[in-house]
Amino acid sequence: MTANRRKKLIKLRKGQLVILIAPTATGKTTFCKKNFNLEECKIISYDEIHKKNLSNNSKDISKAILDGVDEFYDKIKESLHQKNLTIVDSIFLDFDKRNIDFLRRNIFKEIKDLEIVGIVLLRNSDWSIRKKEKRNMNKLSEEQKEEIIKQYDKMVYNYVYGIYDQALNFVYMLENDEIDNVEIKFI
Repeated sequence: MTANRRKKLIKLRKGQLVILIAPTATGKTTFCKKNFNLEECKIISYDEIHKKNLSNNSKDISKAILDGVDEFYDKIKESLHQKNLTIVDSIFLDFDKRNIDFLRRNIFKEIKDLEIVGIVLLRNSDWSIRKKEKRNMNKLSEEQKEEIIKQYDKMVYNYVYGIYDQALNFVYMLENDEIDNVEIKFI
């Protein structure tokens, strides 16, 4: 990243629902922590809710999952009723049109003109290989790297083309270095 490189500008306002859309291990949570101030918005992480419910209901995993989903939607609803800018950090809502339509129809039917904004984070396959090697603490073979690249590129293709079938009002697409070079402006 060069010092004089222009930052990608994202404009958001209170009352919007922002869904971070990205493949696993792309950096959604890191992006949230770096770019969103808790005074200006409410970040809702399905992973945090899910982990808490799993530890509370360790003997009944299906109950933990259902409780987590209910709590997740309740937190989103509560935040939007308070007119917060609401950021959703969740693989659960990545780009599943059914989930987004469910938000619009059932949970927020009393919120008029709910705007749902997507922020798509896409990294190249090198990012995925580095993450995988870091997690496994070993060196991957060339065959393993080729398979990771193949799977990752297919996943990225599905994400990019899946976005166009969504009930989103606006989408910001950030790729590679743009993810780390963003300016969020609250209007």
